[in-house]
Amino acid sequence: MSTNQAITRRSFTSTFTFTGKPTEETRKALLASGYQFDAKSRQWFRRVEESDVVGEEVIAQQLAA
Repeated sequence: MSTNQAITRRSFTSTFTFTGKPTEETRKALLASGYQFDAKSRQWFRRVEESDVVGEEVIAQQLAA
């Protein structure tokens, strides 16, 4: 059994583009959830990052799948 460990990271951007102006309630909910509004592209976006420390055997299992 290996004691070597690895840090796995996954990151992506979650976006919403509305055809019109969302309600005040929706805008407040987006802000509360960590979304920001980009006026130039007219999109709401949030960067999502996840990381975990796993053993080398977990990486080997994922590569074999």
